[in-house]
Amino acid sequence: MDARVQLLAIAASGSLLVLVLEVVRRKRFLERYALLWLLSPFVILGLSIWQSKVMAQRLALIRERVAAAADEHPARQVAEAEDARRLEPAGRG
Repeated sequence: MDARVQLLAIAASGSLLVLVLEVVRRKRFLERYALLWLLSPFVILGLSIWQSKVMAQRLALIRERVAAAADEHPARQVAEAEDARRLEPAGRG
C-alpha cells in the first residue's frame, strides 16, 4: 500500500473515532449499538496500520512459491541432469 493512502486511511479512521465518540457522548446512538460503533474505528485503524505487513507477508509467500515451482520445473530438472552428466569423470560408467 502506498504510504499516502495508508496515512489517509489512518487519518480517516481517527476522524471516525472522534465523530463516534462525540455522537456517543451526546447519546444519539442507542446503547446496544454504541459499543459496535466504538469498535469499528479501531478495527479500521488496525487494518490500515497492519495492511502493509500483511502485503509484505503475501509477497514473501508468493516469492517462495515461485522459487519452489521454478526448482521443480521439468526443464530445470533436465538441465541439472545434463550438467551432472557433463561433470562426471570420463572413465566412469
